[in-house]
Amino acid sequence: MNRKPTLLVLVGLAPAFGCTQSVASFGPTSTTQSTTGSGSGHSAPPPSGAAVGPVGKTASITQGGKTAARLTVTAVDIATQPGDQYGQPPQNGYYAIVHVSVQVASTFTGGFTVNPLDFYTLVNGQHYSDGDGNAFEALASNQSQMDAATLGAGESTSGLVAFDIPAGHGQVVYAPNVNGQPVAEWNF
Repeated sequence: MNRKPTLLVLVGLAPAFGCTQSVASFGPTSTTQSTTGSGSGHSAPPPSGAAVGPVGKTASITQGGKTAARLTVTAVDIATQPGDQYGQPPQNGYYAIVHVSVQVASTFTGGFTVNPLDFYTLVNGQHYSDGDGNAFEALASNQSQMDAATLGAGESTSGLVAFDIPAGHGQVVYAPNVNGQPVAEWNF
């Protein structure tokens, strides 16, 4: 029997694979949409751009048309020395220690997942993740990186995410999307 290869194209089926629409907003005029969720092999149209705000400002995250969570980069500490005396200095010149706080809405029962891998920094247009350079040396032994978690209605978490960057200013980017597009950015 001679079989011909079949090409299957799935368009617009992101919701069928467990993905939900997310929207971030810092205020009445700053919103963006993107597709998030688990699964692979699908993408959504790129958003018009991430919501942008200053450090300390809270981004409201909406999924599936429902308010899901409030996410805040509460502070960004800049350091040029490691967290412990025996650690290595930043390979790129500076450590950015980002303080993140997440509060899930009491009415959101879909489970809200947050992960330190959802964050990266942009400095002069260059992407820096938490694994770049000596980022793991930024935190002291009594500090720990934020844990990945799926939070239920009304639950909250907070923690630190460290980056090794070439300047003491830039943007913290929240990008939990399957397609890699950012949802929110905080300027520091």
